Amino acid sequence: MLKQVYFMKNILSLDTLIGSGSFIVFIIFLILKLTRVIVWSWWWVTAPLWAPFIVVFGVCFGFMLFWYLFLVICILLDIFDDLFHK
Repeated sequence: MLKQVYFMKNILSLDTLIGSGSFIVFIIFLILKLTRVIVWSWWWVTAPLWAPFIVVFGVCFGFMLFWYLFLVICILLDIFDDLFHK
C-alpha cells in the first residue's frame, strides 16, 4: 500500500511539474510581450496554456478516426466477401 501511495505522489508531482512548466513559459512569453521584446500575436503568447489541450484532443481524434476507418474497411471487406462467395 505504501508503494502505491508513493507511486501516486510521483504521478501527481509529474502532472504538476508539466502544468507548472507550461505556466512558467506563458509567464516568460507574457513578460517578453509586455516589454516589447517579442512582437508575437497573443495567440502565440498564450499557446502554452491551450496548446497541450489541442494536442491531446488531436491525438484522441486521430486515434478514433483511425479505428473508425479500420472498422468501416473491415465491414466493407466482409460485405464484398459475402457477395462474391455466394
